[in-house]
Amino acid sequence: MLKRCFMGLSSSVALAGGAGRAAVCGATGGSSLSTRGRYPGEVSPRVLSPAAPHTPRHTPRRLLGAILFGGVGLSMLAGCSAPVKVEPAPSAASAACSEVMLSLPEEIDGQEKRTTTSQSTASWGTPTSIVLRCGTPDPGPTSDPCTTVEEVDWIASENQPKDSWTLTAYGRVPGIEVTLDTSKVTSASVATALTESVQRAQPTKRCQAKPTPTPSQ
Repeated sequence: MLKRCFMGLSSSVALAGGAGRAAVCGATGGSSLSTRGRYPGEVSPRVLSPAAPHTPRHTPRRLLGAILFGGVGLSMLAGCSAPVKVEPAPSAASAACSEVMLSLPEEIDGQEKRTTTSQSTASWGTPTSIVLRCGTPDPGPTSDPCTTVEEVDWIASENQPKDSWTLTAYGRVPGIEVTLDTSKVTSASVATALTESVQRAQPTKRCQAKPTPTPSQ
């Protein structure tokens, strides 16, 4: 093994036996180092252990942040529900529907609003308990019961299956139709919550009470 030696004079400090010389020799690529011994001219070997690889005691901040934010992202994705599939009404693209949709409440009778798959539609509840469509046709004359809530006339009709009802805003352009599950919400609470939004649709006619029949002579 090729060795390199460096010779030097010792310091001026007196040693036992007088000033001496010291030799420092190291093997190229070796792992040992020789130093001066107790007496002049004596060399004692000192073994150097290879340096241990550096291991960080803490997780790097960037990695830790990625793990934490990644976990939050997964939790958020897991908590999101899929949009509710709703068939759009024939006149869903009406500009008046846009005004109605922007004014809809975020919650009705404890049911939170959800996103839908089509224009001018809205949904509330998980599972779905209320569905609104704007741009429906004019229902025309009907014998279904009509209820007025703050100057808005609502026609109520029962559907199948049981507990499914439809409320139609009568005499409004564009037309507005609401389907609800009465086992989860009441028709009165739904009509009241939506009245302010429905008022943005243009009124064209009102419900009329049936005339009281005159007793025959």
